[in-house]
Formats: sequence, C-alpha cells, structure tokens
Amino acid sequence: MDLQQQVSLAKAYELPFQLNDYQGSIDSISPIAVKLGSRPFLLSMPHSVVQKRENTLKEADDFTAAIGFLIQDKTDCHCICSKRTSDEDPNYVIGGNYKRKLRELIEQHSIGFVLDLHGASSSRLFDIDLGTMHGKTIDPDQVNLIKQAFFSHGIHDVRENDTFAAEHPGTITAYVYSELRIPCVQLEINSKYRKPYTDAQSFASLINSIIKITESISLQLEQQWEK
Repeated sequence: MDLQQQVSLAKAYELPFQLNDYQGSIDSISPIAVKLGSRPFLLSMPHSVVQKRENTLKEADDFTAAIGFLIQDKTDCHCICSKRTSDEDPNYVIGGNYKRKLRELIEQHSIGFVLDLHGASSSRLFDIDLGTMHGKTIDPDQVNLIKQAFFSHGIHDVRENDTFAAEHPGTITAYVYSELRIPCVQLEINSKYRKPYTDAQSFASLINSIIKITESISLQLEQQWEK
C-alpha cells in the first residue's frame, strides 16, 4: 500500500468517529465497536471519540481508531474502540461497559496482550510514552521489543512512564493488569504522528512500527502456547 492509499483508508476509517463533532455515531445503541481477528493480541482505542469525565467533555484522541483498524487489516489482531460518546470515560471510570466488553473479548478469544492506544498533544516532548505502571504491567524484554520496533522505523524518542504511567486504577492498563493478569501497555502517541493529511510519512512510520509490535508479540505468544 502506498502512502496515498494509506491516507485515503485512514480517512475512511476515521470518518464515522468524526461525526457530530467527534461524538461519533450518536444513534448507535452500543457505544462500543469490536472487530475480531485471529491473533492473541488486542488493540484498544477507548478515546476514539469525545469522552465524558466527571460531567466534562474531553477531546477525542483523533485518528487512534483509524490507526487501530489499519493495523488490524495488516495483522488480523482484535480491536475494540468507543464508537460514540457515552456516560463513561473508559480509561478513567472504575469498571464500566467498555471494560466488561474488554474482559469478554480477552476471555473468549484467548488474548494474551493488550495495547491501549492514546493520543498526546504535539506540545509533549516525547514521540511515544509507554505507560506500564512503572514496569508492573509488562516484561522488560517486551518493552525493549516495542522500543526497537519504533527505533527501526525512525521514531526515536520513546519513553517509559514519562508523563502517562497508567497508574490510575480506572485506566485500561491498570484493569487488564490487576483483574485479567495479562500484559498491557498504554501507548501515548504524539499528535505529530497522527496527521495523515499533512505528514503521511510520519503516520506511515507509526503504523509500520505498531504492525511490527503486533506481529512480533503475537508470534511470541503463539509459539509459547504451542509448546
């Protein structure tokens, strides 16, 4: 797929989430969308639309949904995201509908790793910030694998727990770690890598990095389970 094709597909994937000022498909019965795959790896995009936190509307992490679905196309992993604004912020509320659906997916499809995608402002000094609750939620070897995947595609300022450590008990990462006992990382992506219209090359570097992460960790899990 060339850059222009990728940009066009990203636009198509993001469009339903951009509806109604990024409140998504407000007439949808369920606020949650799922796309099933065959690999033991789940991409989560809880802030793909505007979310409500303590009666305040917070901006969507734009293009996180498109990023997830582009990667799903290439890797056949599983995806879950918010498709319309609801009464909960899935990455803040304790419990909630999103986490219940997440648990169901993980248990029914033998998922062994969750990558929770988020968007950070361009004012942040990092390219990528890995939230691991200061090393609790993931093996150090997997942290190195993730960092090397980004490095190999020209994304070099990859930090761990720099600004977003995912320590709040309502985060997806904290929930997956404490309740489901499988590895999970909160992946904060600087907005300069989420601008397919104005910087298609940086967007492609991000996509290719996460494809490599998804495929490498999926293969590790599949090989372990075959033994």
